Amino acid sequence: MRPNHSALQTKVDDYMDKFERSEYEAQQAALARLNAMDDDGFTLVTRAGNKGYNTDGVIKVQAIKAEDVKNIKPKKKELQDFYRFQMREAKRDSTLIFLLVFEEDKIKIEALKVNRRFKPY
Repeated sequence: MRPNHSALQTKVDDYMDKFERSEYEAQQAALARLNAMDDDGFTLVTRAGNKGYNTDGVIKVQAIKAEDVKNIKPKKKELQDFYRFQMREAKRDSTLIFLLVFEEDKIKIEALKVNRRFKPY
């Protein structure tokens, strides 16, 4: 039922060789298309590669600046004002707060005007 280890190893090696060859050919075809001239004489400008990435062949790691690390904010766990009625309620609440603060400020200004006296000396 189970194949011989050496026969299985040769099948796996052949498959991996074919896969690596096809990957290499695809990479070479992409390099050939890179900045190639078309029939009209125009050059198609394409992106060259992985700028800012470090790789060991298996894992890609994107480089990041130290000052950018400080500015990274944690992602919010829950969405705020997802539904339309929530957005309307939030807007209404904020306008009510502004109106209350405005009324309080008007009262304070009137009190300051009343307390102000003309002092010539």
